[in-house]
Amino acid sequence: MHTVDLVSRLRASKIDDATIEAMALHVDGLCSAYGSEDRDRLRADAQEWLVRLGDTLASQLSYAQHRQVLELAGWLALLTSCLCWDGSDASGAEQARRPAIALGTDIAHPDILGWAAEIKAWMSLTTGNLTGVVSAAREGLSVTAERPAAVQLYAQQAKGWARMGDKTRAHLALNQARELLAALSVPANPRNHFEVDPVKVDFYAMDVWRLLGEDALAASAAQTIRRTSTSSGGKPLSPMRLAEAQITDATILARNGDLGGALSLAEDALSGDRRSLPSLLMVGSEFAGELSRVDPHSGVAADYRAHLADLAANDEP
Repeated sequence: MHTVDLVSRLRASKIDDATIEAMALHVDGLCSAYGSEDRDRLRADAQEWLVRLGDTLASQLSYAQHRQVLELAGWLALLTSCLCWDGSDASGAEQARRPAIALGTDIAHPDILGWAAEIKAWMSLTTGNLTGVVSAAREGLSVTAERPAAVQLYAQQAKGWARMGDKTRAHLALNQARELLAALSVPANPRNHFEVDPVKVDFYAMDVWRLLGEDALAASAAQTIRRTSTSSGGKPLSPMRLAEAQITDATILARNGDLGGALSLAEDALSGDRRSLPSLLMVGSEFAGELSRVDPHSGVAADYRAHLADLAANDEP
């Protein structure tokens, strides 16, 4: 349904099921745009549609329709939270995440509650609160143990354990993610940010293997991410994933003594317009640490950290 027609129908005193379905498709489209579209524009669109959904609740709705509208609002609140966090707007991210929890609780929706916990785990990870990652993941798993969100909750745990140097638990959590994913049906729209497919698990595994020094596995995963995140014409489909794959490759090059090639790749990873700043700063800082370990006297690590600091300063909310 065309957006103008849809908005017109939303203003009606009584809304039919076709209009609800059209809204659901539109929300799915917004969530699918997360990986590639301009962050601020997508955030504005999500917030605009949240207002429209709120207005819709004043219309004559059946019980099922009312629940569907609340569910759609929950997904848009989660999307808004992710976009705020990408721009280092911690306050905005939490202000959007909490209403999603309230909506998920009101309609007893385990997926919304699970993803709200996953966002909390991600926030903890990118701020260095590693015990908070594990805690938030356990919180989410308690309400959505066998749903798609649980796959990513296990993956977040794996990333946390890897950064704590606990190789056994990191591998265990990663295996739990893969086993659960294998038991789930293939998502209808894997590009929706709130779905999980094998490539997404490879993306998380790449991070874990890089941190644990399992370079062959990390390089293989990075190759998969590059292949699946770029169109046949060379257009980036998932620029944030591509950036982290580049930093993974850069880390491996540095470990093998190619500091020039490593730095070139890592600098290129910072140049994209669509980025999740907290995640990029985290993996970028870890790469800088690897540079310091390999060549503590060259000064390239300090230069790269300065570039990261400039990036953060120029991308404040």
